[in-house]
Amino acid sequence: MIIKRISPVTGKTNERDIPITITQLVDWHDGKTQLIEIKGLNDQDREFLRSGMINECWEELAAIEKDGVV
Repeated sequence: MIIKRISPVTGKTNERDIPITITQLVDWHDGKTQLIEIKGLNDQDREFLRSGMINECWEELAAIEKDGVV
């Protein structure tokens, strides 16, 4: 399923094809299950669902912190 999220770092809309069903997504959102319990999700999938962050966002955040802006 294609999931779209807005990055809290860049403000850009990112999308990712994540192997999750609507039912699993709703159950997680409602607190009935944890992302770690959903088979087929990797660390990047779980992080994207939680925060909307992709690897490029983390790299940009690290660069900002390194330059002392944050």
